Amino acid sequence: MVVLAVESASLGRLSSSSASSEASSSADWPETVRVAVRVRPPLAREVSTEELTVRAPGEVTAWPDDGLGPGPRYSFTFDAAFSPSEGQAAVYDAVARPAVSSTLAGFNASIIAYGHTGAGKTHTMEGAPDGAQRGIIPRAVADIFEHVERSARPGARRFLVRASYLQIYNEALSDLLKPGRNGLVIREDRKKGLRAEGLSEWVVRSPAEVDGLLRRGAETRATAATAANDASSRSHAVFCLTFEQSEASGGGEACPRGSVFRSSKLNLVDLAGSERLRVSGASGQRLEECKYINGSLAALGNVVAALTSGTARHVPYRDSKLTRLLADSLGGNCKTTMIACVAAASMAETVSTLKFASRARHVHNSARINEQIDQRTKLQSLEVELTRLRAVLVEREQSVGDSRRFVQAEAERQQAFAERERAEAQVERAEAERRRAEAERLSALRQLEARSREVLQEKAANALLAEQIARMEDEHEALVEGEGEAAGQVDEMAETVAELQRIVAERDAALVRLREEATARQRRLSELEDALDRKTAQLIHTQRLQVERREAAAEAAAEAAAEAA
Repeated sequence: MVVLAVESASLGRLSSSSASSEASSSADWPETVRVAVRVRPPLAREVSTEELTVRAPGEVTAWPDDGLGPGPRYSFTFDAAFSPSEGQAAVYDAVARPAVSSTLAGFNASIIAYGHTGAGKTHTMEGAPDGAQRGIIPRAVADIFEHVERSARPGARRFLVRASYLQIYNEALSDLLKPGRNGLVIREDRKKGLRAEGLSEWVVRSPAEVDGLLRRGAETRATAATAANDASSRSHAVFCLTFEQSEASGGGEACPRGSVFRSSKLNLVDLAGSERLRVSGASGQRLEECKYINGSLAALGNVVAALTSGTARHVPYRDSKLTRLLADSLGGNCKTTMIACVAAASMAETVSTLKFASRARHVHNSARINEQIDQRTKLQSLEVELTRLRAVLVEREQSVGDSRRFVQAEAERQQAFAERERAEAQVERAEAERRRAEAERLSALRQLEARSREVLQEKAANALLAEQIARMEDEHEALVEGEGEAAGQVDEMAETVAELQRIVAERDAALVRLREEATARQRRLSELEDALDRKTAQLIHTQRLQVERREAAAEAAAEAAAEAA
C-alpha cells in the first residue's frame, strides 16, 4: 500500500495578502519563481511501499524503495505543499489567486503545471467546469470578470479581455481554437514580448464564453490512452488571457483629461507529463510523441539549469518550441508560479520532479507593470502635485510663520515648477521627434518616387535593347537562309563568306557596344549574347567545312580526269 503521512495540517502557503502588496507596487523588482507541490491521491490500482511526506511549512520528504529496502531520503522545501486531502479551492486560493491579482494590477503572470504523466496536472489546471472540482483556469476566469464588473466605470475605466489557446504537439505549434492553423512561428515583439504569429485571439465578455473556448480547445487537443494514464495529454497546452485596462486620470477645465493604459497576460500552462517507456508501454505513434515530450521537457530542464547556475553565459531557450515560448516566464518580465504535481506510487518520477521544482525555485524574474502613460497625463500629475504643494505652503504660512518652513516650501514649489518645465520640454522634444519623423517620411517618399522613375527608364532602355537583339536575330536568320542559295556557286560563296565575315564583324562590334551599354542595367543579356556568339561560330565552322569539302571534291575530280586522260 501507499504510505502517505501528513505530519501537519498547517502547510506552507503563498500568502494571498502578498497579491495586494504586489499590485500596489509599480516599480520594477526582481523575484524568484514560486513553486508549490501537490500530491495526487493514490488510485485503487496503485500499490507501493514508498513514502512521501508533506510537512509544514512547504516541506516535502520522499523515501524511495527499490524493492531491496528503503533508499536515501530526499527532503525539499517549497513555497507551498498540498496533501491529497486538500481540494481545488485551497490550491487556487494559495497559489493561483496571487498570480491573478498581479495580472489585474498590470503584471504578466504564468502558472505552469509540471509533473510526470498521470500526476494530476490537467485536473489541477482545468478540473470540472463548475462545482467544488473547478480547476485553476475556470476560477481565475471568474475572478477576472468579477473584478471587471466591480471596477468598470463608463468613461473613466474600461476593460478588454482576450483569450487564445495553443498546443505544442511534436514540436509544432497549432491553434486549438482554429484547427486549420498549424505550424505557427514564434516571433518576438519589443512591446508585446514573445507571441505565436497567426494565433487567433478571441474577445470574451463572460466566463461562459471562455468556457466555450476551453471546451472547443479540449476537443482539438491531442490526448490518448497509455498504460500509465487513460487520458494522457500528448501535447503542451497554453491558455492565455490578455487583460487590457484603460483608465482616465485627472480631468477638469484647468487640466485636460489624460489616460493610463495597462496590458498584462496570464499564461496558464498545462505541460504534457514526462514518461518512462517501461511504465507507459508506448509504441508506434505514442512512442514518437513520447520522444518529443521528453525532449522538450529536457530542454526546459537545461534552461532552468542555465538560469540557476550563475556562470552560464548562454541560456538555450531556442532548443525547443516550449522553452522559446516560455522565455518570458523563466527569467523575463513575468511573475511565475509552478505547480509540481506528484504521486507516491511513481516515486522515481516524483523524485525527479521534486529536484526539477527545487531548481526552478531559484530562477529570478524581473516583473514590472506594463503601463503606458501619455505626456499629457505626466504633465497633469505634475500640475496636481504643484497645486498640492502650493496648498501646503499656504497652510504652513498661515499656521506657523516659520521662515525655514517657508523656504522649504518655496524650494518644493520651485522643484515642482522645474518638474513641470522638464515635462513641457519632454513634450516639445516628442513633438520635434514627430516632426523629424514626418520629414524623414516625406524624404523617403521623394526618394521612392525618384527610384520609380529610374526603374521606368531602365525598363524602357531594356525594351529598346530587346528590340535591337530581336532585329539582329532576324538578320542572322536571313543570313542562314541565304546560305542554301549560295551552295552551288563557289565564287559567289567566297564573296558571301566575305560579306558574312564583314557582317559578323559589324555584328560583333555592335554587340560589344550594346554589351557595354547594357552591363550596368541588365546582366542577363550576356547569356543571350553568348548564345548568339555560339551560333555565329557554328555558322562559320559550317561554311568552312563546306568550302573544304568542295575543294576536296574539285581536287578529286581533277585527279579522276587526269587518270582518265
